[in-house]
Order: sequence, then C-alpha cells, then structure tokens
Amino acid sequence: MKWGVVLAALAIGTAAAQTLSGKTEEIGSWVVACPADAKSAPCRMRYQKWIVPPQNGRPSVGLEVRNTGAQMVPQLAVRDLPAPLAVAAMMAGTPTMELRFDGGQKLALSCGSEGDAVLCVPEPGAAADAAAQLQTARSVEVRVHVTLAGGDGPSPIPDQTRSFDLSRTAAAIDRFRAVAPEAAPLPTQASQGSDMRSMADKMLKAMGFPGGVNDILQKAMDWMQSMMGRGPKS
Repeated sequence: MKWGVVLAALAIGTAAAQTLSGKTEEIGSWVVACPADAKSAPCRMRYQKWIVPPQNGRPSVGLEVRNTGAQMVPQLAVRDLPAPLAVAAMMAGTPTMELRFDGGQKLALSCGSEGDAVLCVPEPGAAADAAAQLQTARSVEVRVHVTLAGGDGPSPIPDQTRSFDLSRTAAAIDRFRAVAPEAAPLPTQASQGSDMRSMADKMLKAMGFPGGVNDILQKAMDWMQSMMGRGPKS
C-alpha cells in the first residue's frame, strides 16, 4: 500500500482532473455517471460528496463502488493522476486506509495503481464481507494514515478521518449493475523494496520536483489538514 506521494500531488496540483460528461443519475447518497461516449470511459458509481473534488487542476478522490464480477465492493479512488507520478506514489509511502461501516469493525484497504488512478480496495479475503456491509450500511467512516517508505519517524501527514451518511445504496448498486463496466479483478497491491523511496526521489526529481519526496510531502501536510478540516492529533 504505497500512497504517500499521491497526497502530495493533490496538494500542488500536478494534473487536471477530468469529469465525466454524459448521463448522471442521483440515487440516494450515490451518483451513477456514464460518459456520453461509452468507449471513452466506463460508467462509475461514487458517493455524491467528493473527498477531494475535481477542481483547480487537481486529481479527484472519491468513495466508489467497483464491479469485480462476484461482488460490488467499495473502493477509494484517486483519479486523473499522471501515470509516472502514480508509479512514484506507489513506491514512496505506506498508508493505512480503513473503512468502518455503521461503527463496526475496521476494514483495511490495500492500494494499487490502474492507469492514471490509484485504487484502494478490501483485501480479497474481505471483499465479500465488504460488499455485504456496503449494501445495508447507514454510514461509513474513512480513515487515512500515511508514513514514508522505510521511515521510522512519525507520520508526515496527520491522521485523517471522515464520516458519511449512506442512503439507498442497494438501489444505486442495482442501477450500477445494469450499466456497470466489464468486471475487473481487485487491483494488485504494489510491492515495496528497501530502495523504493530512493527510486521515488529520482523519479520525482526527473519530473521537475527538485526536493523529491520530502519537499512534496511537506507541502502536502497543510493541504491535507485543510481538505479534511482537521489538524494533527495531539
């Protein structure tokens, strides 16, 4: 689960997010959106409130539903991120990302890259349970904790928690199932070696970030606090 630099990329606006244009249906707390040209992008189901909206030249972050064929599972999606930066993100930081439905047991997510997106989903063994909880839950809590790869110090970005009310999820899933893209497996979790942070530093510097991982993550801290409306835990 290597997601640290993604947050930094969002903070400094390295890419322009693209929104789907076409048919959008609001069902309870959810949106099912399909592009005008079905070949350009698949239909997506996401929570109506963005975690990070697609504006000001930044990638978006949203709570989505993924069609795996066997289940419709929840996922956190960072989209419209430049592919090289997505690769660097998967190497530079280790997040702990969790969902908790209706105040129940925490559900850990693992992250992988898919094109210009970083997607965080339940582990394969927990996917069926996550899908079942999603169908009936009235609320969901999202928690994010990030540390640098190979780092022993405190998190460079304060822990963040957001809570959302859910409604008519089953109806939205039924509609999404009718228009859903072809089933796709869960993203493969990225691997991490001892030199991952060094590789990420080199990649980021080559992309025009002279400070590499450290400088970008420092800029991300203030942005994360303002995005979530929360400061560091005492």
